[in-house]
Amino acid sequence: MQTRHGGTTLLEAVIALALLAGLLVAASGLLLRGSRQILSGANASRGLAIARTVLEQVELRSHAWLVGQLCDDALAASCAMDSSQPSVAAWKELARNALPGSDIDVRIEAVDGATVASSSVLRVTVRLEWKQGRRVRRLRLSTLRV
Repeated sequence: MQTRHGGTTLLEAVIALALLAGLLVAASGLLLRGSRQILSGANASRGLAIARTVLEQVELRSHAWLVGQLCDDALAASCAMDSSQPSVAAWKELARNALPGSDIDVRIEAVDGATVASSSVLRVTVRLEWKQGRRVRRLRLSTLRV
């Protein structure tokens, strides 16, 4: 009968290395998932900052400016922004620089049922959309303008 003198067998070493490899693979998966979540959160924060910037700039403008500069049809109950206007082009550029491949849209609606030009209350909605990996992310902010 042989007695065993300290140390590990080859089988014990292989099992220990396999367990260590499994733990490393699991940890790297968690790190990858965490980095994706951080990127997603950063992009959502950028998108929110862009949308808030646009809404703040809209708040500083007069009713006449909004209708004249942003609306493609002021006699409708709602209108989309006119992309040929310099302010709108600047907003689109701001969005593209912060979130490559993004698209921004500003919509103005008469809340009281009148036309956009004659309404005393307008709802201004900023919609921002961007691609993140294979998924499309969307953000929408609205405010009422009296």
